[in-house]
Amino acid sequence: MAEAPNFLHRDKLPTPVILTVVAICIAPFILNLFGIDFGSEERPFDPAASVGLAPQQLIDSLFESLSGSFTHTILEWSAFCSAIFTVILSFCLFYVNRNVSIPIIGMALFCAGCMDAFHTLVADRLIEATADHQNLIPFTWAVSRVFNAIILIIGAGLLLSNQTRKFKGSLSFVLGMSLLFGFLAYALITYCATSNQLPETLFPQSLVTRPWDVAPLVLYIIGFIFIFPKYYQQDRSFFSHAIVISCIPNISTQLYMAFGSSALFDNAFNVAHFLKILSYLVPFVGLALEFVKSLYQEAQALGELKKEKNKILEERSKEFNAIFQSVADPLITIDDQGMIESFNPAAERTFGYSTSEAIGKNVKMLMPEPYHSEHDGYIRNYRETGQAKIIGIGREVVGKRRDGSIFPLDLAVNKIKVGDRTMYVGTCRDISERKKAVQELADSRSTLEKQYWLKTGFSELHNTMRGDQDEAALSQNIINYLADRLNMQVGAVYLSENGEMRFAAGYAYHQGMKLSDHYQKGGGLVSQAALEKKSILVRDLPDDYIRVQSGLVDVPLRNLLVTPIVFEEEVIGVLELASLDEIQQDHREFLNQAVEAIAINLNSSRARARLAELLESKK
Repeated sequence: MAEAPNFLHRDKLPTPVILTVVAICIAPFILNLFGIDFGSEERPFDPAASVGLAPQQLIDSLFESLSGSFTHTILEWSAFCSAIFTVILSFCLFYVNRNVSIPIIGMALFCAGCMDAFHTLVADRLIEATADHQNLIPFTWAVSRVFNAIILIIGAGLLLSNQTRKFKGSLSFVLGMSLLFGFLAYALITYCATSNQLPETLFPQSLVTRPWDVAPLVLYIIGFIFIFPKYYQQDRSFFSHAIVISCIPNISTQLYMAFGSSALFDNAFNVAHFLKILSYLVPFVGLALEFVKSLYQEAQALGELKKEKNKILEERSKEFNAIFQSVADPLITIDDQGMIESFNPAAERTFGYSTSEAIGKNVKMLMPEPYHSEHDGYIRNYRETGQAKIIGIGREVVGKRRDGSIFPLDLAVNKIKVGDRTMYVGTCRDISERKKAVQELADSRSTLEKQYWLKTGFSELHNTMRGDQDEAALSQNIINYLADRLNMQVGAVYLSENGEMRFAAGYAYHQGMKLSDHYQKGGGLVSQAALEKKSILVRDLPDDYIRVQSGLVDVPLRNLLVTPIVFEEEVIGVLELASLDEIQQDHREFLNQAVEAIAINLNSSRARARLAELLESKK
């Protein structure tokens, strides 16, 4: 693609364009010095002189008397058409670059153009107005020029405000500002059309022949010096620079009208209307250049994208083999019959086959039974029905190495079309280490959960035993908590007393169980556990040994755990717990560690009781 012209990189109107604008503004003054007059010759229509004229002569006479109005209409409608083209192009450019300043200024120019159109329609008597046309025509001109200057300054001033930056790219903000400008234009048009009396604006004998045109002259000068250059600095573009340059024909227009025009359609009047067209065309040129710049930038971006795409395609073919050879995971391609077409080095290392051994062989050689025998049926079923069981679906399978060893792997198979050929690309990964890591993580998690369960259990048990409880209450709270915590259906606490074990508290205990309240040394499992100072676990109890009852069930307990409570090498009690289910190792470990705290608390309770008895005896 050809390089963009240099001026498209500068965000300024080209110097020849600026010089042309200046030259056009100066040219009428110079040509006037040489005697050239641009005024429309006044030829009032004389009804008396028209008597006896042929119809065609009468028509010619009427047209000659209206030549000034025709010239004025052409000039004004040319300006209005320029404003229409400008606002249309501004919204088109907004669609491309989302710059809100462009359509807002474009809409300001269009509303100003609407005022010019109203002025033209009034001059041509196409709009009925209340005021006298001799005052209405010059007044509407002055009002339209003041409106043009003010609305441009308002638009640029709003865009200079920091508050408008948050509306960047907002179509609703653009439409809102457009409605505001349209309302202002409509209000002015309504006022001019309905006012009975309008102020006089034309003073032919004065130095300033049109004083009302001094106001827009001053506004354009202020905008040219202070406002529009700041707008350009904030939003550098051809369009914002064109707004600055358009002040040159606008100022020239007002100079001709304020100090030169003393009658309708005279030299200064027509020159001013011509220069006003130029003031609309300059922003249009800026918009056109901005649009061309955007098209060049888009074309350049597309060109760069195309170059990059071609470069990628060229490099892709070179890189494919390198990637295929260096990819860390096994990569295998097969045809629609299941025959291996490519086998990368990672596949060699994983499966133990060399490339020469694998290519041309059926891929089922890499699968153990039953997948080995079923594989050809998978492919045939997919070709005939299109129903995929693994193609396009990643899943965990097992593979077989050359030495016959089986290992787990993740497999993903995708179908590709190369011309008229159908191929399948399989990527897989040996997940033996991952499976091992997952198992280790599960074991670690189980250990942490176990530790957490033990710690919370010890904490809850400590809370259960807290306070100055007597032996009976403490024993009852202990057996209640342990039965609930360890999922036991029946439990009992026996405390040492005079060389034998006395029943102290029970959980789900009832007389129907026929349990003894006392166990002498060596009598039964309770005394045996106390004698040996170690836990006794009994599994698969007979049906008539001990049963658990409720309103609905009466079932035998199957497992029994008897644990001694030892304090400073002395057995002070025994815990007996029975369960319907197998007693878990974690529960046994918890109980073995918990009996130390239980022994301390039971001993403390017993000591407090003895101390209380001693104090009572001394009274």
